[in-house]
Amino acid sequence: MDNITNQLIIIKPDDLEEVKSELREIKAFLQDLFSTNPILCKDEYISCQEVSKMLNVTTRTISDWTKKGVLKCHKVGRKLRFKRSDVIDLIERNRIGN
Repeated sequence: MDNITNQLIIIKPDDLEEVKSELREIKAFLQDLFSTNPILCKDEYISCQEVSKMLNVTTRTISDWTKKGVLKCHKVGRKLRFKRSDVIDLIERNRIGN
């Protein structure tokens, strides 16, 4: 068995405050990163081409479905983006049988 010993580490209050401050900065950075980067967000946004590959339909069909409200999309600049979870929900809603 390894010999494990307990060690007492003393941290000065000023040092502890510095560590807390750095942790707050890291937390703020990560929150900002996750809120502004769709790939790191809970839900990933994908292109029309990716959706067409997932569903094995043409991009024209995807366009028709967005116009009819079958599939929600988000416009980013001049491009359409789709939530991966919305595409999966569409698949689940249209599943036949068990």
